[in-house]
Amino acid sequence: MYRATVSLLALALSSPAVAQSVDAKSGSGAQGGMPPQSESIIVTGGRVDEGDVAGSADIVGPEDLREFEYGDVNRVLRQVPGVNLQEEDGFGLFPNIGLRGTPVERSSNITLMEDGVLIAPAPYAAPAAYYFPAVGRMAAVEVVKGARAVAYGPRTIGGAVNFRSTPIPVAGFAGSASGQYGSRGYYQGHGWVGGETDNVGALLETFQQGSDGFKTIDGFPNADTGFDRQDYRGRFAVHSSPDAPTDARLELVYGRSELDANETYLGLVDTDFAADAAHKAPLHPSRCMEKTRTAGSSEGWSSAVFMMS
Repeated sequence: MYRATVSLLALALSSPAVAQSVDAKSGSGAQGGMPPQSESIIVTGGRVDEGDVAGSADIVGPEDLREFEYGDVNRVLRQVPGVNLQEEDGFGLFPNIGLRGTPVERSSNITLMEDGVLIAPAPYAAPAAYYFPAVGRMAAVEVVKGARAVAYGPRTIGGAVNFRSTPIPVAGFAGSASGQYGSRGYYQGHGWVGGETDNVGALLETFQQGSDGFKTIDGFPNADTGFDRQDYRGRFAVHSSPDAPTDARLELVYGRSELDANETYLGLVDTDFAADAAHKAPLHPSRCMEKTRTAGSSEGWSSAVFMMS
């Protein structure tokens, strides 16, 4: 399978020049008006230094994600030690993730989050990850293993994985657009535009991905075995002025994700897999998994600075 990539990274739409600041310890910096994220772990109560985490913490930062523009979360998490994966569909739509040897089935034995919010609709009763966010629109991926993961949710024996979505640019108005195309009708596109002023900020983002598939169904040689995914997100933030005595911020996020995947639960026996690993059992070609998710979240914080003379 061949794949080509066309990218317009950090498209400056009348935004001022931003100097790159490099952290001496991690070697990461802020680029394109984006805040330096790879220096810390996001937790429910704020941020904590990676070196202060009890256990182990790994971050796949913006530079690493943009280097290959992976749309498959399995390829991203293979860079992190202690993560065991099991492929299912070949595109990372329904990943099976385990940490430190936990069972991988539907990632039900670890905690999955997006921006610190649990992904599973019922994380205590039904933690199976039938919905999974598109890793192609993420700004960073954090993996926490050990004692520190206890703070994140109910399924933390192995650890927790947090996906950080694209933040609102902090330096003026900026945007980015990237795209890929490949064999078997594969396509992937990601774009966002946004900015921030002294008191408000906003961001609009979309992620599109799909393929005609690479499998064949017995009895239906021309059946579509691919998928189509559309993600749309918007962020809006209100915050205090830089010179205000009280530092406060409220951010609202709204997103909609649609996935139409021609996949089934029926697999192959060993003899069928040995004969042809890319074929599927004979089912009606209209059988598929359709998932639509609409979600919103909010985050706010404030702090006061008292000066004495």
